[in-house]
Amino acid sequence: MLTLIFIISLILTIILAVLIQNEISDGIFTIISFSVLVIVTIYTGVFLGLAITDISSSRSMRSINSKIEIYEEENAKIYSYLKETVEKYYKDEPSYNIFSTDTPEGCISILSDITELSNNDVVIIQSREYLSNKREILSLKEKKADLSTTKWLLYFGH
Repeated sequence: MLTLIFIISLILTIILAVLIQNEISDGIFTIISFSVLVIVTIYTGVFLGLAITDISSSRSMRSINSKIEIYEEENAKIYSYLKETVEKYYKDEPSYNIFSTDTPEGCISILSDITELSNNDVVIIQSREYLSNKREILSLKEKKADLSTTKWLLYFGH
């Protein structure tokens, strides 16, 4: 829709410019119409250019979806490792509640509470990587939503 408005306003601007140049129509209405069309053409051209640049600079939807899947798979592996680590610790220390490892966040909070595990370098690295992946997934989902919105605005306007 935005592209159509841009093309129509560009054509009308050129027609009015030719009319004014050839002195066929030099009334105040023609001059005001020409000025408005120039503004509309510039506005839609700039917005269209920004929308196209945003879409081309962003990753395609498929690329974003595949990256999200990769991060989620990696987080599932990390979570299973961390859960296994906590469950091994529970065998030695039955005083902790095993049911709080049902969620990754619960598992990570238990790991930070248990001194022996929170000092383990591998556990620390895995926990940080899990949280980093989670932030990256959120960022990719935001880009995906922004890309969808930009595409909609490009095709249908606002």
